[in-house]
Amino acid sequence: MKCNGCGAHHTGGIPEGTWFCEYCDLPNEGKAPPVPVRAAPAPAHAGYILVLTRFNKNKIGVIKAVREISGLGLKEAKELVDNPPSVVKVALTRATAEQFKRQIEAAGGSAEIGGESSGAESADAADSSDSGSANANGAISSANIVSALSVFKEENDFFIGADIPSKKLDTATDSCELNMDDEVLALIDLTVFGSAKNAILIAMQGIYYRNDGQADQPGAHHIPYSVLRKRRIKAKGLLSQEVDLGQGAAIDVSGCQMSTKQVSTILCALRDAL
Repeated sequence: MKCNGCGAHHTGGIPEGTWFCEYCDLPNEGKAPPVPVRAAPAPAHAGYILVLTRFNKNKIGVIKAVREISGLGLKEAKELVDNPPSVVKVALTRATAEQFKRQIEAAGGSAEIGGESSGAESADAADSSDSGSANANGAISSANIVSALSVFKEENDFFIGADIPSKKLDTATDSCELNMDDEVLALIDLTVFGSAKNAILIAMQGIYYRNDGQADQPGAHHIPYSVLRKRRIKAKGLLSQEVDLGQGAAIDVSGCQMSTKQVSTILCALRDAL
């Protein structure tokens, strides 16, 4: 069975209903194949990502373009268009990403291309020794993470690089218990009044976050990238204010100006860039 989102081939499985691709986490309908089989490297961790940032006009046309690009059904494509920024496609060459970007713009939408991740098939990445987020020693490239996340820089409560307010950074560094030898690349403020006491820190070694004391999992937490890259990340549900990070971990985003869908999209883009 082929994933409608990234094209990954899966075999096996008998449950009916919605299943999520192990590589790109996009929903599919029908029998759920738990065992992915591919001759090539996992596509969700290779190439560029295409992110729909908004639709300016002709919503129906944009939905049609998203369906053609992603292979999703009408309901799923409409959800992506209704909740920007949304990852439309992953594992793209630069040329293909630009082609799809033009297709969305021609339909009346706006899209951005996120930075490449390891194993990119694009010709411009082939000649670079550090085209992926991780180098030969397994270290994470901050440039690739920043590139992948820069498409979200206009989102409320999201700050990246030099745009992170120093006061928020100081507060979140303490409350999220950032490792002394780590470096913050981006910050998501999860507080109503902007103190960033509850926040998500996207750093060089992993993500750090702090949930409010009333949350199901209060306090500071840390997930290294070696673990995060294997996790399924998604908004828990329409009535939930949490982003599910897999393995029982969750972030309470009730105080953030972004929706759970928007926060999960950012974290999925981060994961796919690792």
